Amino acid sequence: MASEHGTDFRVFTYAQATLREKTVEIRPAGTPAAEPIATIEPAAIVNATGAWVDDTLARLPVPSRRLMGGTKGSHFLTHQPRIKELLGGQGIYTEARDGRPVFILPFLDGTLVGTTDIPFAGDPAAAIATEEELDYLVAAAADVFPDAGLARDDITLHYCGVRPLPFVDAKTPAAITRRHQLVWNDQSPVPLVSLVGGKLTTCRSLAEETATAVLGRLGHPLEHNSRDRPIRPTQVDDALAAGLASSKSAAAWSIGHEWGTRLEDLVERRLLLHFSPDLSRRMLADLAGLLIQQGKLDLADAQPAIERCAARLKAHFGIDLSRRETPS
Repeated sequence: MASEHGTDFRVFTYAQATLREKTVEIRPAGTPAAEPIATIEPAAIVNATGAWVDDTLARLPVPSRRLMGGTKGSHFLTHQPRIKELLGGQGIYTEARDGRPVFILPFLDGTLVGTTDIPFAGDPAAAIATEEELDYLVAAAADVFPDAGLARDDITLHYCGVRPLPFVDAKTPAAITRRHQLVWNDQSPVPLVSLVGGKLTTCRSLAEETATAVLGRLGHPLEHNSRDRPIRPTQVDDALAAGLASSKSAAAWSIGHEWGTRLEDLVERRLLLHFSPDLSRRMLADLAGLLIQQGKLDLADAQPAIERCAARLKAHFGIDLSRRETPS
């Protein structure tokens, strides 16, 4: 939409922003002494960093009370055929033995089971599904489908995320509101608002509310909204729907249009390849080749990048690519 209206829109990936009075200096992450790659004087700052909202404010730095009190939610995907057959293409929303809501849904060519709701403190990037959580979810699914014979070894992959919930004094994680709120920081030299709470299903209303609030603070009228704007599929979405998530054209498009600069960007956040049973080290090598071609990765760094991505897949998702290799 920015390009349609002639608006300059840039994304700085893996960067650190520092607020100095009313100026923001942007440097590559982890290089506080480096020369800024960009310096801007923003009219306002929107802190939309999810579970990292407090960390972002501390790094700017801007004084703030604690805003976030996230909880972790773990899920697993299984390709066990019996549970898929019993599900019959329908979704089930039920309760585990402790009363926690659980869903069992068709997902791609498998079955998705989730989720847990556990208070979490620390770096959200370090959150992973524990063995206790996975056993809990397997037991919940087995209670619904006792004849499916679902076991821990049937899990194809697991994943975990931290919900960006507000910091409140609640007796249980489920009692914490999922509604979003905009929190303005009165100690920032630049109008700064942090987005707290919310869900994927309410992301558009949150964006519209934020735009309205920021423009109002700056004295500008709201001229457009996205209420009547359809969410059109991208080339990557089309490739996924056609079963071509590993195609080089989809990956190249994502690198060129969606700021994919690392293997993890492509595998986890652009093409969702970690959900594909076809993901392999050979595929990682092909993706690394595309990053090299588009100047995002040096040839000498390709193999370390592949090893780092493979190690992350195993640690965070339980995906052991060594078990997927086929003899040449």
